[in-house]
Amino acid sequence: PYTGLRYRNAGNILRSASFNADVTQNRWDAPFGIRSDYLFSDNIAVGVDSRLQWKFQDKQVVSFIGTTLPDLPQDTKNRLTYRIEVPITFRLGSRSELALRPYYEWDRFDATDESRSTRIREDGIDLTYLITF
Repeated sequence: PYTGLRYRNAGNILRSASFNADVTQNRWDAPFGIRSDYLFSDNIAVGVDSRLQWKFQDKQVVSFIGTTLPDLPQDTKNRLTYRIEVPITFRLGSRSELALRPYYEWDRFDATDESRSTRIREDGIDLTYLITF
C-alpha cells in the first residue's frame, strides 16, 4: 500500500472538423494505491499497481484556435479517479533498473461553473530509468 502527492502539467490538442482548441492543465492529486510484484528472477519482475486518486485541484485553460474567442479558464470539482499499471522491471545492475509501465487511467472534468463536462480515458506506456544511491 502507498500514498503520496502527484502534480501534472499537461497540454492537450483537441481537433475536429468543427472544433479546434488547446487545453493546458495544472493538476494536483493524492494517490491511494497498492502494488504487488512477481519476481521471475533477481533481475526481472512483473507487477500490478492499482490506485484511486483524489483530485483536489485541476485548473484548465481552453484556448480556441482560429477564433477571436478569449481563453476560457476553468476549475473542476474534487473527484476520485483511478489508474492501473502493469510494471515490467529489469534490474540492470546493483544500482539501476529500467521499467516499462503500460497503464490505463480514467478521469473526469466537471467545471465548477458547469460550462464543460468531459470524461477522459488515457492509456499508454511510461518508460522509466532509475538510479539508486
